Amino acid sequence: DSDVEWEFVIDNNSGTYAPNKELLPKLKELLEYNFPGFTILALDREDEELKRSVAACRQYALGKREVTEDELEPHLSPGEAPLSKRIWEFRKSIPCENQSEPRMSLTDDDNDGDNKNKNKQPHYPEANE
Repeated sequence: DSDVEWEFVIDNNSGTYAPNKELLPKLKELLEYNFPGFTILALDREDEELKRSVAACRQYALGKREVTEDELEPHLSPGEAPLSKRIWEFRKSIPCENQSEPRMSLTDDDNDGDNKNKNKQPHYPEANE
C-alpha cells in the first residue's frame, strides 16, 4: 500500500449525502482545511473522473486486497434489516440524554447566498428515517 498515492474522494451519488454539484467545491475546501496534506476530490455523480476512480478502487480491492465480488456488492438476505435500521433500533434502546439532538442537513436551499436560511429550524430524525 505504500506505493499507492491515496486520495479522499467524496461525491454526491448517495442517498445519505447528495448535495447539489455547485456545493462540491465548498465541501472540498472544507475537507482540505480539516485534513491538511490529504489529496481531496469532490466529484459530481456524472463526472467521468468519479467513474474512473470507482473502477480503479474496485480493481485494487480485487487484485491487491483479495476482496471478493460478493464483498463489493453487499446484499440483504430475505427478511434481513439494513444496517441503518438495526443501528437506529439499537440507539432507541439505549437511554441517552443527547439521543434526540437536532441534526441539520446541508440542502440545495442552504446555499442561497442571502442568509434567508440562517434561522432554519433543525431537523429531528424520526424512527423511520
